[in-house]
Amino acid sequence: MAFFGSIRTPLLMNIVVGVISLKYLTYSWPKVLKLTFIIIVIEGLRGFFGHIVFENFVVNDGWHFWTWTDLIFHFFGFMLVVVFGFSSGLRLRKIISFLTFSGFLLAVWALTHVGVGPGGYLGDENDNCLVLVSLIPISFVYLISGASRLKIIFGYVTAFLLVLAVVATQSRGGFIGFAMVVFFQFWYSPRKVRWILGAFFLGVCSLPFIPEKYYKEIKSIGVESQAGTGTIQERLDTWSYIYKMWKDPRNMFTGVGLENSKWRLHEYEDLERGVTLKSLAGRASHSMYFQLLGDMGLWGVFMIGGIIFSSIQSLRKIIREIKQIKNIDSVIVYKEFIFIQGFARAILCSWLGVLGAAVGISVLYYPTIWFLAALSASLFLYYQKLSRLVYLEFKDKGSV
Repeated sequence: MAFFGSIRTPLLMNIVVGVISLKYLTYSWPKVLKLTFIIIVIEGLRGFFGHIVFENFVVNDGWHFWTWTDLIFHFFGFMLVVVFGFSSGLRLRKIISFLTFSGFLLAVWALTHVGVGPGGYLGDENDNCLVLVSLIPISFVYLISGASRLKIIFGYVTAFLLVLAVVATQSRGGFIGFAMVVFFQFWYSPRKVRWILGAFFLGVCSLPFIPEKYYKEIKSIGVESQAGTGTIQERLDTWSYIYKMWKDPRNMFTGVGLENSKWRLHEYEDLERGVTLKSLAGRASHSMYFQLLGDMGLWGVFMIGGIIFSSIQSLRKIIREIKQIKNIDSVIVYKEFIFIQGFARAILCSWLGVLGAAVGISVLYYPTIWFLAALSASLFLYYQKLSRLVYLEFKDKGSV
């Protein structure tokens, strides 16, 4: 129906969920939420002073403001609700089902639309590839979230389509993330022989669908790097200018403002840029790490690094501690721990895949990073609840 086209559905959903999430403001927040909220408050104050008090404190305060509102929507639109509203076995399984089904739809769309997604930031093939990469491990944990034959088939089909969709994007940055996912899926797999056989079968089935152009695109990473030409060289130049921007004492600690690096790049370019070579001003950073360094400086590195480190540390803690669990009488509880461990491995692999792809893709303000942080915290809360119940049960029996 045509009138639906005038409704900004994502914005409407964010507002509705944001109102629901207000009830979680009085809860005890994990570190991920505390750090995110501090970022929102400080960057909001920076935007205010940059627009009202100190002129040119943030040169492009419009971009700063709209990026800041994205962070607010991330925080109230899904982070609070995912952390506190889905920290149970049933609801985490619903998230897995939803993400797997979303991965299936997104993969089909990418395969039928030359690698791009349905719109928004997914309209770029590199950004779309990063999301596809993050969903590959989730499709595998879907297999253990419920042992029905239909789920197993759908999980394998989705994983297969996601791999083909990653190829369809022809994203070189996405390929790095994909390689990271494959490596760490194998590294954390408790059944490595079965994993190798499954990966070999999946790879053989995928080979007929991989075009020759994709091999040339991946090979060009090394060729362009050695020759100093093409988009690889442009990215290297962009990173060097952002690094020069960050080394400016005025920007070293706080950066130049959210999404402002590209608008300040011309101040730090070499003289030939814009004369004999095209200027890179206004160009995306093409790296989350240089984007973070230029936009937020050391303060951002500390805060965002804290969010990522805290998430990964909690997942590794789950995996490590569940390996040591013994003497649980209840088969159901033991299986639940195995599910938690499998999901922790999947989220960890998604994290590492995204962080690998982010070397060449500027995705700092997109939902993926913040959703993985929230999902990690939610799973850890559920693990703590279950561990506490098991501890109390053993204590009642006099086993502790």
